[in-house]
Amino acid sequence: MLDLVNFSSLSYNFLIYTIPFLFVLTAVVFFHELGHFVIARLNRVDVETFSVGFGREIFSTYDKKGTKWKMCWIPLGGYVKFVDDADPTSKADKDKLSENGFHSKSILQRSSIVSAGPIANFILALVIFTFLYTVNGKTTILPVIESIEESSPAMNGGLKVDDVIISIDEVPINKFGDIPRVIQKKKDQ
Repeated sequence: MLDLVNFSSLSYNFLIYTIPFLFVLTAVVFFHELGHFVIARLNRVDVETFSVGFGREIFSTYDKKGTKWKMCWIPLGGYVKFVDDADPTSKADKDKLSENGFHSKSILQRSSIVSAGPIANFILALVIFTFLYTVNGKTTILPVIESIEESSPAMNGGLKVDDVIISIDEVPINKFGDIPRVIQKKKDQ
């Protein structure tokens, strides 16, 4: 017999992991495709469609230059369709190429457009990790005594659990890692 509690728990777990994953994936795809789009526009390539997702459209709109921006139901990818973008397995007809089409541009321009997506992902990762490092910073362990062994020099010296070590022989201690360094210097003297 079907266990409704387990089914409910599985459904909940599926949703709390899948929805954030799809949201992050959609954002990454958007920035990837935006990289292609921006460099194409800088190289004066006309863009027909900017799509995030595949399948049926959820919504779409047009910008001033006639590019169709759309969001589709399956958020597992996306694409930027350029003017004169033909079947990749066929060779473009030189006579029918538009001046602002992808295939009419130089190899350097086409290479920059193609590589712009992965570069945009790299820049996005750099921005995200910089932000996370700025917000969270570097983890440091505070110099707080968590336990003391019976009859140890620390106990005999009057230290207690939860004491904060602020200095050793007038050398400031900011983090736990400073303690062994200062003790080693004093030991060598």
